[in-house]
Amino acid sequence: MQSEVFDGMMDIPQPPVDLGPNGTDLPVVDLHDNEIQVMDMLQLIYHPESVVGILPVPKAFGLLASAMPLLKKYQMDRLLASCVKRVQQDCPETLQDWDIRAAKLSGILSAVTSPEHSKFTTVWANNLVVDPVSVILLTRDFPELGSMAAAAFYDLSRSAHTFDDVMHPDGALEFLESGGISVHYELLTAGEWRRLWHGTNAMRAEIRATSDDPRRRLGQTMDMPSELEHPGCPEPTGRSREFISHVLKDSIAREYPDPLMLLKEVGEGNISDSDLRCQTCRYGVAAYLLQYRHIIWGLLPKFFAM
Repeated sequence: MQSEVFDGMMDIPQPPVDLGPNGTDLPVVDLHDNEIQVMDMLQLIYHPESVVGILPVPKAFGLLASAMPLLKKYQMDRLLASCVKRVQQDCPETLQDWDIRAAKLSGILSAVTSPEHSKFTTVWANNLVVDPVSVILLTRDFPELGSMAAAAFYDLSRSAHTFDDVMHPDGALEFLESGGISVHYELLTAGEWRRLWHGTNAMRAEIRATSDDPRRRLGQTMDMPSELEHPGCPEPTGRSREFISHVLKDSIAREYPDPLMLLKEVGEGNISDSDLRCQTCRYGVAAYLLQYRHIIWGLLPKFFAM
């Protein structure tokens, strides 16, 4: 039996047959759990491979998130471990995971560009991305998955929303690059909205401070020289720092700011001769931006801490 708790329940003394709730002498235990959660749990117990191994990402996540609290309650440890593994597979926890998902989405959204195919773009994107609010809700019951929460809060920070005086979001919130996936922000608690607001501002303040003085900030936080210019460099003094400053400011100034995406795009080759004539400087600036991107990712748990 999957659960030692259920196994023990079978030994509970039963009422006489004529008083039994089902009129038989079969053992009966009343469960006072949510009916949908119980059904999802039973599907995982009897058909785990159909959920853990086959279902597309959002559908699998919804069923797993529904059933996992009961799997934990009834001590189904092995099945719960399989569910956690599938959730970790589908939700970014590392920067590498994030980039893999972004590459898949980028391929889908660029491959299907004609208007008559736009609905297929949304369908395919919906099969890859979990509503970040759902991830945050799951981490309430499973703090060991907290590293996913930081990425989910970053996901929400990229959406267009403002706050009124009492920290309520104004207008609908949508998930942009993922094909217009609606985010169920109404399920967030006031504390989680504060985490989102403070975390987003803390991240932007960090990037803004670095853009104001790239040489000092990057020299402090990164294992790289604080000066990029080199002997024989044709660039004016300070030009590389100016370019870094411009990229960092642009990464948080857009309508839907996504610093991780922009730093990756620029750092992986989107620096032209017109930006920096010196190839050595271009390599140096790219290395700065990509390493700083890793630092921002590493700081997400601090930015969006409880």
